[in-house]
Amino acid sequence: SELEEAQTIVSHDDHRSQALNDLSLLVKSREDSQLRAAIAQAHSVGVEAAQLDLARKVLAEEDQKAELLARLEAAMQSDSADALRQCIRESEAAGLGESELEKARTSLAAVQSRAARSELEQALRAS
Repeated sequence: SELEEAQTIVSHDDHRSQALNDLSLLVKSREDSQLRAAIAQAHSVGVEAAQLDLARKVLAEEDQKAELLARLEAAMQSDSADALRQCIRESEAAGLGESELEKARTSLAAVQSRAARSELEQALRAS
């Protein structure tokens, strides 16, 4: 009947509106796992691709941030000053926040200090 059809359309529009509202909130919070699920949900209820672009962009940024943080952690574990410097430069260029970079910079300073101490000890032994 026309009434049932109208109710279905209204219900579908309500689901789409709710999905857009959820996306908006999650884009602001940048919660990547929840954002990923919200994008899938919004897509499933017919939200247009153009309306999902910002959410997908934010998700890509969060994925890049997670990758950079993992690389920074690996560089810190490697005890390589060169690897740390490179990862820090890449992370700065990508706009990673100072709080995320502080630990890596502290680690780099410690690696450089150990290397300098080792070189000094070697020089003293050689003389």
